[in-house]
Amino acid sequence: MPKSATGRLSKWMGSALALFAGVALSAVGSQPAAAEGKQLTLCWAAWDPANALVELGKDFTKQSGIEMKYEFVPWTSYADRFLNELNSHGKLCDLIIGDSQWIGGAAENQWYVKLNDFFAKEHISMDDFVPATVVGYSEWPKNTPNYWALPAMADAVGWTYRKDWFARPEIQSAFKAKYGHDLAPPKGYEELKQIAEFFQGREIDGKKVYGAYIFTERGSEGITMGVTNVLYNYGFNYENPKKPYQMQGFVNSADAVKGLEFYKSLYKCCTAPGMTNAYMQEGLDAFKSGQVAMQMNWAISNGSRSLRCSKSGGKSAATRR
Repeated sequence: MPKSATGRLSKWMGSALALFAGVALSAVGSQPAAAEGKQLTLCWAAWDPANALVELGKDFTKQSGIEMKYEFVPWTSYADRFLNELNSHGKLCDLIIGDSQWIGGAAENQWYVKLNDFFAKEHISMDDFVPATVVGYSEWPKNTPNYWALPAMADAVGWTYRKDWFARPEIQSAFKAKYGHDLAPPKGYEELKQIAEFFQGREIDGKKVYGAYIFTERGSEGITMGVTNVLYNYGFNYENPKKPYQMQGFVNSADAVKGLEFYKSLYKCCTAPGMTNAYMQEGLDAFKSGQVAMQMNWAISNGSRSLRCSKSGGKSAATRR
């Protein structure tokens, strides 16, 4: 969040908003005055960003005098656990880092506190955030100035590749000899598959490597996030743009089928053995350990317009699909 906003946040919810990261940070409607007791409970998933959040919370407590408690659950039970809590108007969560698709139900069912008055009072401008994150994570109804959460973790699926492998003369020569053109970061999925096929089973530095890592996890959202990101590139739509909720012929369009078949073919041709139920961490581990030439994974920002990117160690680079 920009400094112009963070400096004016109130003790109850605002200071927490300044410090915590997530998809959409919201105040839960059943707990309007929890900070008066000098303690807040924040609910989220159990993963590394949540551990970092705990450390940030210590600074918040020093500055505000408000103690922070946390309720973190595994991603595989995250939705069931907290949607049940919200639906029953439970007392556990003062703040929650909810998924973006919860906004509509949370607003309609009064699970979340509407934040327009709070934002106006504290001079928090949604213009400080990337417009797509505001629409996706904060607004209900969509494309109206009605705010129910603060964008806190904007994410998109991207691809990283082994820049050092791509640059090796012997690998470049072998690729050009086989395909007749230079090895370069892929500009589309067909190029990506060709590169993955080239690296699949190749020996680099005395170790067998594989072409690509893709999402396959079935316990939460992993396989869905992987497949749909490919489907979009093939023309997939959830519904008829001119007739909401008409899904027949759109979700299962011929182009969507092509996208699904491509994802299946990429999995079969070019992934490492055993990657049948893998998601974010497995992809990072496979990439960092030198198992794969390319990996699908989340690229995450805080949603503000002031984002700056840091340089990598030189072995990897990113490409967009």
